[in-house]
Amino acid sequence: RKAFARHGPLSEVTVPTDATTKRGKGFAYVQYMFPEHAVKALAALDGTIFQGRLLHMLPAKLPRDRDPGRPRGDRGGADSSFKAEKEARQRREAERPVSWN
Repeated sequence: RKAFARHGPLSEVTVPTDATTKRGKGFAYVQYMFPEHAVKALAALDGTIFQGRLLHMLPAKLPRDRDPGRPRGDRGGADSSFKAEKEARQRREAERPVSWN
């Protein structure tokens, strides 16, 4: 935390831990109060050695737009546009006068 706090005020630091060993998984999420501090820290710390390990820092990606009421693992279900298009295409193809005999 101290290494990152040198570059600006932190709002949150999360270190995921392994459930069985209770040790850190080897990465962390660091969130700054202001984006310019995060950019400054990224430029200063990426590729440096910290506690005998090479720091490889990646900026966070913006979350994809999703419906807040929809669970994270839900991939569409019945209201999916792909599924609706597929059903519409099957209905159109079913109306064609084709004799299979």
